[in-house]
Amino acid sequence: FRVFYDFAKRKVIFIENYLYMLNFVQVLAIKCSKKQKSMYVFAISSLALLNMILIPMPYYTFINIILCPILVYFIFKVSILKSILAETIIYVISLLLGTPLILLFSNVLKIPSTLISTIPLFRILYTITFFILMYLLFLFLRKKNIHLPTILKFKNSNNSAILLNFIIGSISIAVQFYIEFTFVDYIPIYLIILSIVILLIYFSISLYSLIRTNKLETTTEELEKEQLYNQTLLVFYDKIREFKHDFNNTVQGIGGYIA
Repeated sequence: FRVFYDFAKRKVIFIENYLYMLNFVQVLAIKCSKKQKSMYVFAISSLALLNMILIPMPYYTFINIILCPILVYFIFKVSILKSILAETIIYVISLLLGTPLILLFSNVLKIPSTLISTIPLFRILYTITFFILMYLLFLFLRKKNIHLPTILKFKNSNNSAILLNFIIGSISIAVQFYIEFTFVDYIPIYLIILSIVILLIYFSISLYSLIRTNKLETTTEELEKEQLYNQTLLVFYDKIREFKHDFNNTVQGIGGYIA
């Protein structure tokens, strides 16, 4: 049974990453082929398994956080912001679905949450329930056609700000993720919920600030283009007036000779 459990645990990573991918592709409205989806799931799952074997906990979590947006960027050919948001969506789903589910199992079964991840039977029940919830979330998002608007095309000048936000956010997510799942039995529920809310507020404010900055720069560029266009029109208008004046003088001169 132990051998079967270890084999299934490795296969589960592929299913987990596939479900995560379905959700962030839907939310971010990423147009991709089945080949791209398969490449991403295989790459991220294989690297995650390799990290679990070679790198101790919790350090491999940080490696996975870095790998995910890189793979999304190169495989799906999307913007830097969408790559980062894909990573964010994964951890938001983990926090919003995973943490409450662990607490629910712990209260219903009357066992510490650490046993849920260590005892194979409880781990299987939790994993199946979590996967069902993720798939139901995807079906809901697809049915309601819920996705972020096409405001995610940012200027290259904002890439440094996006990268800085990603680094800070990734560190905070990784630390929060590790603390909650390691000390979930010792941390009050209201603190866990509060930390999740704070993380969501942080990312919402960061995204809103970047959108506002990008919109302001775009508006400024459009105004400058309109001003340049108006100046060009004025130059053309002055030249046409000069031509008209000269043409009238020429016509009057020719008319005088004819008369």
